[in-house]
Amino acid sequence: MTERLEREAAMTGLCISAKKTEIMAIGYIDGNNYRVLFIIGQHQLDEVHGFTYMGSDVVNNGDSERDVACRIGKASAVFQRRKPIWASRPISTKSKVRLFNSTMIPSAIYAVETWKTLAKIARMINAFQLRYLRRILLISYPEHITNNKIHRQDLEYSNMIREI
Repeated sequence: MTERLEREAAMTGLCISAKKTEIMAIGYIDGNNYRVLFIIGQHQLDEVHGFTYMGSDVVNNGDSERDVACRIGKASAVFQRRKPIWASRPISTKSKVRLFNSTMIPSAIYAVETWKTLAKIARMINAFQLRYLRRILLISYPEHITNNKIHRQDLEYSNMIREI
């Protein structure tokens, strides 16, 4: 197949760069632990166990937790860079929650359709959301305000925004 791909690409004036191309085998090992070798031109392609594609970590066992943790880390870094907005008194809490829901959540769950649906991943996303909503709403942990109450308060802000 690789040779055919290389031939077809050459017919259109394209070439495959063996230096830039890597392979990742998923579930292909016969009884002798023999792996198929891929060769382009005179170069054997390197096999990897994971890579980053369009900002998402893809691993050969299909595990999504590393990608989720990476996305949450990136969204957390953006949240920190926007600290002056979250601390600003003239900006209303409604606007802050709206900004959070429209920018932070989408950046944290980008590529969610490629993740396995696991309870642990749902908890990671929920913890991210609640951690930063608590900061925006100026709620400290010792206040013992439940997560359900925070979700209701977030929902109230979202409904008020829709009415505006």
